[in-house]
Amino acid sequence: MALNLPPGGVSYRSRHMLAQSFSPKVIPMRLPSMRWLLVLALLVVGGMAAMAFRDHAARPVVTGPISAIVSFGDSLSDVGTYNPGASHPDPAARSATGQRFTTKPGEVWVEVVADALGLPVRPNQQVDFGPRGQGGRIVDLGGNGYAQGGAHIEADAETAPDGVPADGGLQGETAVSIKSQIDRYLAAHNGFDGTELVLVQGGGNDFLDAFQALGETEPEPASDADDRMEALVRAKAAAMVAQLKRLAAAGAKRIVYVNLPDLGMLPFIRNTELEDLATDVSEGYNELVAAGLARTGVQVFDLASLIDDAVDDPAAVGLTVTDKPACTSYDTSQGEVDALLCTPATLVEPDADQHYLFADSMHPTTAGHRLWGEKVAAFIHDRFGAVVKPVRVARNTTAR
Repeated sequence: MALNLPPGGVSYRSRHMLAQSFSPKVIPMRLPSMRWLLVLALLVVGGMAAMAFRDHAARPVVTGPISAIVSFGDSLSDVGTYNPGASHPDPAARSATGQRFTTKPGEVWVEVVADALGLPVRPNQQVDFGPRGQGGRIVDLGGNGYAQGGAHIEADAETAPDGVPADGGLQGETAVSIKSQIDRYLAAHNGFDGTELVLVQGGGNDFLDAFQALGETEPEPASDADDRMEALVRAKAAAMVAQLKRLAAAGAKRIVYVNLPDLGMLPFIRNTELEDLATDVSEGYNELVAAGLARTGVQVFDLASLIDDAVDDPAAVGLTVTDKPACTSYDTSQGEVDALLCTPATLVEPDADQHYLFADSMHPTTAGHRLWGEKVAAFIHDRFGAVVKPVRVARNTTAR
């Protein structure tokens, strides 16, 4: 069933202006080089990070049955929080359940892992889009899928007093940070008993916002921009490490943290002046987080390398296109293609979801998520001895 935009469109953090600010032909400002960060990460903490990765690869830390999957993160891990078709004027176009930021039918990587382990995962909340009193609402579902599209590491979006803004722009206004997602879980469960598998991913929105701010501000000396970006990367890395340590302190013993993919490889950043900066920020952030997690028992899955390998050799992982979106589901209110609205009817070709890497400018397709999820499932088997089943080809997940 095609998803059409409700009145007012789907409002969430647009990347359209960012893409325009850093077009291949126009240089709006002198960008910080960020080479300092890569050198710093390699020289100061690179050894510690390498030791951490080797330590993770060498030993399964915990064995035994896994009782449940709990996930925290942003749109890359969101298993169906947002329902843009809840209040569409055409009843036939309405949807009763939340959608995923990928091609449909299809699952995000968290669900692929859940399938492999034979465990359920449902959204913690459902946000029905629409004006207040006309379908717009937030429903608590009680699932362990806490990730929400638009989430930052620590900062929550501003909301109206009742949590539902009158303009219908629910996603960007109700995105709950990873910190608050963890707060919510701990308030409901009083911690972990050690048998849960905890999946964590995030940080991209924090940096994409910073890149957009660079394009909107007046030019400044490169050294000043370097200082600001260095402080931001250090702060965001420390924030992510702090949240992961909170999980361990609350009793979680099987924590898998998925590092940040190379933001320079995103279709709307690649081949622009922003590409090198985005790559350096991603690499520096990943090095700092890995160093901060040394000897914590948190297992780091290297998504950055997986995506880089897929871009370098798509055929090796069954893909053909890695630099263009598979979807044509254009959101006129945001001025960009939106994976949340993507359906089989809005693919660039009938099987694009099976051989394109990206659904839109930043979210993977069904094939991309399946590749990611299968690799994480194998990683979990290696680290925790969990029995995994072959992953099924994507199915319709709207009723999950």
